[in-house]
Amino acid sequence: MSSQAILNLVTGVAMLALLIYRQLRARPVRGNQRLMLVLAVIGLIEAAQYMQKVHSSSAAVIALAGSLVLAALFGVVRAVTVRI
Repeated sequence: MSSQAILNLVTGVAMLALLIYRQLRARPVRGNQRLMLVLAVIGLIEAAQYMQKVHSSSAAVIALAGSLVLAALFGVVRAVTVRI
C-alpha cells in the first residue's frame, strides 16, 4: 500500500470520527424560522414548476399529496421520539 493511500485512509477515518463526535455532542437548539420559511417557499416554487412542466395528471397529484402526508406523519413521529 502506498503512502498516499495510507494518508487518504487516515484522513478519511479522522473525518469520520470528527463527524460522529459532532453528531453525538449535546448542543443548544437554535430556532431559525427564517431558514424554514425560505426552504418552504423554494419547495413550493419547485413543485409548482414541476407540475406545470409535466402536465400533471391525477396520478401525479395523488402521489404528491401522498408524499406530503407521509412526510408530515414521519415528521410527527420524529418530533415525538426526539428528546430535547
